[in-house]
Amino acid sequence: MPDPRTRERLLDAAEAVVIEQGVARLTLDAVAAAARTSKGGLLYHFASKDALVVGLVGRLTARIEHDLAERVRLDPEPVGRHTRAYLALAFPATDDRLRATLAAALIGALGTT
Repeated sequence: MPDPRTRERLLDAAEAVVIEQGVARLTLDAVAAAARTSKGGLLYHFASKDALVVGLVGRLTARIEHDLAERVRLDPEPVGRHTRAYLALAFPATDDRLRATLAAALIGALGTT
């Protein structure tokens, strides 16, 4: 049975390749080198580059879902908490007042979610 820690280490290496070298340089050889493993070891966990990309997207999606759920959970105001959580993730560098204005407009237009 594949070790999930190894899978995560391979995804970390793939993520590092994309960040440092760009997506065009994301190859199985580059990821294996970054992870300091053999290409065969990489292929044991990810049968193809497409499978590796699906793994990366899945992990990113899980992070986003976790962050969104945490923001919703920690928001003390029930009305509009999902909207505020989404806006905080979608516009992280945006001024808090602008986000509050966007949230108020969306909550008014869409209802209480």
